[in-house]
Amino acid sequence: GKEIEIPEAKPPPPPRIERKIEKPSKPVQPPPPPEEEKKPQPTPPGYGWLKITSTPWAYVFIDGKKAGETPFGEPFKLKEGKHIIRFENPSREAVTETVEIKKNDTLLLSVDLPEKYGYLIVKVKPWAEVYIDGEKIGVTPMGKIPLEPGKHTLELRHPKYGTYKEEIEIERGRRLEKHHSFY
Repeated sequence: GKEIEIPEAKPPPPPRIERKIEKPSKPVQPPPPPEEEKKPQPTPPGYGWLKITSTPWAYVFIDGKKAGETPFGEPFKLKEGKHIIRFENPSREAVTETVEIKKNDTLLLSVDLPEKYGYLIVKVKPWAEVYIDGEKIGVTPMGKIPLEPGKHTLELRHPKYGTYKEEIEIERGRRLEKHHSFY
């Protein structure tokens, strides 16, 4: 009868302590799950990719920030939603495009920048000083002269043969060739 003692009465208190720890944690746990369920909806924005090309090269701005210049090797990783892409090249008209990026999709944006200028080619015998709208541009022979589209005054001046004057009209992206002989 000596074996039936009460040493087993000591182990039960630790489980009671564990239960006491569990009880305060259970009421604390239910409120956080609703918060956790609400958080994931706005938090993880989706991302997609935008591959950009242009003819000719251009400086590219994404949402007003300079991204570099074309050509780009890799597509840009952008948050899903609308983005404003601007292309600039000093000799071309700037182009602005709005794109919509979708999650896990790749969008290709390819832009042709329209010519900003038209070009004048002047060929004169024997030679002449070339003036456009009263401003000296150079002396022939010379390469193509970039001009804003519209009406201009072309003047060819030679010290011996005098001055030749003509109204010309320049079209964007077009080439106008003028030949003049002083003799």
